Amino acid sequence: MFKNPCLAQSGTILKYEATTTSIMMGGAFVAFLVDFVGHRIGHWRRDSVAKRHQPPSITSTETPTGESSKSCGEPAVSNLAALGHHHPHPVAGHPNDSLSVIILEVGIIFHSILIGITLVVAGDTVFITLFIVIVFHQMFEGLALGARIASIEGLPKTKFIVLPLLFAFITPIGMAIGIGMINNFNGNDPSTILALGTLDAVSAGILTWVGFVSMWANDWLYGELTHAPLVKTAVALFSLMAGMALMGLLGKWA
Repeated sequence: MFKNPCLAQSGTILKYEATTTSIMMGGAFVAFLVDFVGHRIGHWRRDSVAKRHQPPSITSTETPTGESSKSCGEPAVSNLAALGHHHPHPVAGHPNDSLSVIILEVGIIFHSILIGITLVVAGDTVFITLFIVIVFHQMFEGLALGARIASIEGLPKTKFIVLPLLFAFITPIGMAIGIGMINNFNGNDPSTILALGTLDAVSAGILTWVGFVSMWANDWLYGELTHAPLVKTAVALFSLMAGMALMGLLGKWA
């Protein structure tokens, strides 16, 4: 979009050739900050809950000879044996699972709104091609998001309903916005080009961070595929490469 000749004709020239990449990095950095702060707050809350449920320490009075004073007939328990009986209160679920999914959903929402608007305002010559590509693209994106939502433990039932519905309706909402503004929409207007290009780049940064860190690295380096059996690992690796190739093909086709 930033290479659109209408920008140059209007006098709006982006002299820095990596403008799109810079905005994308900014989107990734914002997603990182939200993720990092959420991790810190989540761990802080988890540690606070664990400390509140920690059993009080048992103290014994020492006699002048250095031996603990106990009632007659009370069995003596060694300090080493007592160390093994400390059970901190468990905290259900990981404090940041829902946060990572919400960050993913935010990136998808930005992206899907723009997709819906673009589909409506696109010319008739590319509408069918773009429609087919978007259907496949949103299907795979929905599968990824649905898998993430389903894997969260302890998520309120309302969020299990709201998060999928947001994804299901956000592209039609974008299409409705496009229909409402189609008569006044000028895809060659410099301000429109800059706005859509910037939102595209920001959402690309958010989705890149989530894709690489929260999904790819989390599954393969720290998740269930870290020590998975050979067959399962091979199937997962083939699926990963097939998905990358297919999305690249859709991008080229579009």
